[in-house]
Amino acid sequence: MLKCWKAATGDAVFSERLEGVNTGASPVAAADGRLYLASAGKSYVLKAGPTLEVLATNDLGDAGPASPAVAGGRLVIRGKQYLYCIGKK
Repeated sequence: MLKCWKAATGDAVFSERLEGVNTGASPVAAADGRLYLASAGKSYVLKAGPTLEVLATNDLGDAGPASPAVAGGRLVIRGKQYLYCIGKK
C-alpha cells in the first residue's frame, strides 16, 4: 500500500495498492517532482502530489529487494542478477 498524508496536519490524503511492489520498497524523490519505487523487478514512476498519478510502470524481470537510487539524472536499480542504470544518454 502506498499512503500519503499531509505533513502539516497528519490527515490521510490517499491509500492505494501498487501491484508487484513489496512492503520493503522505499520511494525515492527526485528534484523533478517525481517519486520512484522499485522492488521485485517492477518499478513505478509517480508524480508527487495530492493524488496518485502513475506516470510509468516497468518490469525488468529481475526481482531484487533493493530500493532505487537517483544519481546524475539517472535511476539505479539493483536486481538479483544485474545492476541497472536508466537515463538519457
